[in-house]
Amino acid sequence: MMGERIRPDQKDKIKVVLHGLMNGKDREGLAQELGYANHRSLDMLMRRTGYIWDRQRQMYRQPGEPPRAIPGVQSPAVDSKVAKALLLFTQGMDARQVAEKAGFVDNREMAAYMKGMGYAWDTAQNNYIPSSERGPAPASAANQSWQPRQPAQVVSCEERGEIPSWQQYLPSLKWLERNMEDLNDVLAKTDERQECVGVIPRYAVPGVFITKSVHMSNQLDQMVREFSTTRNISQRDIFATALLEFCRKYGYKHEVESLLSVN
Repeated sequence: MMGERIRPDQKDKIKVVLHGLMNGKDREGLAQELGYANHRSLDMLMRRTGYIWDRQRQMYRQPGEPPRAIPGVQSPAVDSKVAKALLLFTQGMDARQVAEKAGFVDNREMAAYMKGMGYAWDTAQNNYIPSSERGPAPASAANQSWQPRQPAQVVSCEERGEIPSWQQYLPSLKWLERNMEDLNDVLAKTDERQECVGVIPRYAVPGVFITKSVHMSNQLDQMVREFSTTRNISQRDIFATALLEFCRKYGYKHEVESLLSVN
């Protein structure tokens, strides 16, 4: 079915929607920005003007436009944050820009998240690809990297009275020795952040379940729903785990342990 004739004011709205989606905004936020009640009203506008929703690209397109696959995305069921990051990289953005628009704190958090989701960085494509597609490094390149370190070259330098090449690294090694404690702290924090995308703890909390209503941002609610679907965990378990970990970290460790020890 052909779309309605597009009015000038509708053209402006369509441009806002397409540009916003390309820059990492979601439909719910765009709907509110344009004065609609929710994204369903926005969908009605786009359908009336000849656009359809492409689940894989997370983008509106016209029916005659073939759906273009995002590099590294094999199916529409892929995690939406991963798909958004992959799409933004294809637009020429750098890692910091992509991390900001895809909803990460910084590019380091994005790297840890992508690794946990089974993706690795590919320099040739300037994008993340599934880890299974990365092949081993060519043996010739590995051999070439070791050639300058042959003992014969070091001996020849000493025989000629020249300073061995490795001594140029002594200032850096001394700096590393002086700052070893700080570096260990940084590495420990990095390990903790990478563990966050690993196995989620599940707690058997004693007691009778009750219904508790809380107010939260609609964007936070959407993030919880996406996390629940992506990591296959119920929202009840998400909130229970989050509350227990929060209390354990901020002064209620003993109380949490006592609660969980009750049979």
